[in-house]
Amino acid sequence: MGRVSSCQNNRNRLLFNPMDLAVQKREKFGKATNAMRKAGLVPAELYGRGVANVHLSIPIKELRRILKQAGENTMVNVMIDGQSRPVMIHDLAHDPVTDEVTNVDLY
Repeated sequence: MGRVSSCQNNRNRLLFNPMDLAVQKREKFGKATNAMRKAGLVPAELYGRGVANVHLSIPIKELRRILKQAGENTMVNVMIDGQSRPVMIHDLAHDPVTDEVTNVDLY
């Protein structure tokens, strides 16, 4: 009686959305983004209809976790300044040698 079935656990897991991605606004552009990448941050752009472009940085560990769970074409909640915004990972740019993510476009 005290045990919870695995079906109920899966249903509870679906209600809790683990695909929240905490990001930060960034002020560095151009060659300064190389230092960001070495510090474990990936530059990102958020754009869309009726939304002004926002320059962001995403921790690479969080990005890998989201990509592993959701993939590229899934809605993800981005947390910017304490506000949640649903976005889709529109495009990923990879380094041709190391295959590391170098840039992310969110729509």
